[in-house]
Amino acid sequence: MGTQPVATDSNTAVDDRELLERLRHDDEHALATVFCRYQRPVYWGSFSVLRNRAEAEEIAGDVFLTLWRKRQSVEIAAISLLPWLLVTARNLALNRSRSISRRREQPITEPEDQLPASGTDPSEQMLAREIEQTLQTIVAAMAEPDRSIYQLCLVDEFTYKEAAYKLGLSHGAVRNRLSRLRARLRTELTHFTAGGR
Repeated sequence: MGTQPVATDSNTAVDDRELLERLRHDDEHALATVFCRYQRPVYWGSFSVLRNRAEAEEIAGDVFLTLWRKRQSVEIAAISLLPWLLVTARNLALNRSRSISRRREQPITEPEDQLPASGTDPSEQMLAREIEQTLQTIVAAMAEPDRSIYQLCLVDEFTYKEAAYKLGLSHGAVRNRLSRLRARLRTELTHFTAGGR
C-alpha cells in the first residue's frame, strides 16, 4: 500500500466522502482515520453474530483490510462509511460462523481465506441503504443531549469522561444515556444486522 504526504487529521475534521476519495489515492492515513472512527461499531457488529471476542476482533480487522482492497469500487450512501462497514462485518462474520460450523462437522477441504465480495450484490446494496436510512432516522429523532452523546461516543470515539466534560454532564449520566442509546440502536437495527430481511 502506497502513501501520500497528508496533513494529520483530527478524528472529526474530515468527512467519510473525503476519506474514501483519499483511500482511492492509496492514502494509508485515511484508512487509519476510518479505523479509529469506526472500529468499535464494526467490532460489535461482528460480535453480535459470532458471540466470541477473539473471532470478532479478527473479523473487525478483516473488514478494514477488505475496505482497503476494495477501495476503488466502494460506494457509500449519503456521507457515512458505517453502513458499508457494518454490512461487510456481517457478511464476514456469517462466513466465519459457517466455516466454524463446517469445521466442527468435517475436516476443512477448501481454503478459508477467501472473503465475500461485499457491496456488489443488489440485495447487499439495498441493505446498506436501509441501514443508512434507519440510522439517519434514529439520530434525527434523538433529543439533546442524546444526539451529542451519540456523535461524541459512537461516532467520534470520545471516552465517557471526555464526552461528559465537553457536554457538562456527569460521567454516570453519559454512561447511562449511552447504554440506553445502544440498546435502542440494537433493537432498531436487529432487523438488518441479525439477518431479518
